[in-house]
Amino acid sequence: MDGTIKGDGAWEILRKHGFHFFPSIKMIGIRQSRDQAAKRWKINGGADALRAAGFEVTVEIDDTPRDRAQVLADQSDRLDDRRDALAAKAQRHAGNAAAAADRANQISERFSGGQPILIGHHSERSARRDQKRMDSAMRKSIEEDKTAQEAARRANAVGNQAAYSARPRVTARRIKRLESDLRLTVRFLQDKRQQAERLLRIARGVDLGMPQVKRP
Repeated sequence: MDGTIKGDGAWEILRKHGFHFFPSIKMIGIRQSRDQAAKRWKINGGADALRAAGFEVTVEIDDTPRDRAQVLADQSDRLDDRRDALAAKAQRHAGNAAAAADRANQISERFSGGQPILIGHHSERSARRDQKRMDSAMRKSIEEDKTAQEAARRANAVGNQAAYSARPRVTARRIKRLESDLRLTVRFLQDKRQQAERLLRIARGVDLGMPQVKRP
């Protein structure tokens, strides 16, 4: 979707028709539509709703299949970008976890000798404050470490996905599935065409045995 601006009301209309906002490209579109047959019911439904709201809409659809090699190359590039982003996220949070752990260790040095908090002593307030700071830093270190590990796991999964998608057997199965989908689509269209032709004959009186009158 192109030609809209924030606050013009288009997004509020389109989201009801299956559209989503993609921050990476800063545009409104339809999920899982790349290199797929255009989801015309969503496109046309959104366009009609926009027109009803006073927008001028032009629909252009081109779902001509791209070369498979180019599709795989683009998918590989996107997976590489995602894996790199997740790896960077894992490294960033791992650094945050280490920094938080270092802060906790530094604060804990005042208690390293086993000195307890002296109730009523002038140091009690600062000791309790340090105790809370140390606890907060350790909790942050643990949470950051969990986030780093999850990001690393996802980065590894993306790498495995890229390798799996490139396997010849996987490509062969995908081709067979697409060929089967194509046969089903062709059969469906043929059935619909036969139904339409029969309805047209009925409308003209052929199937009802009605006489045909030729106009002069």
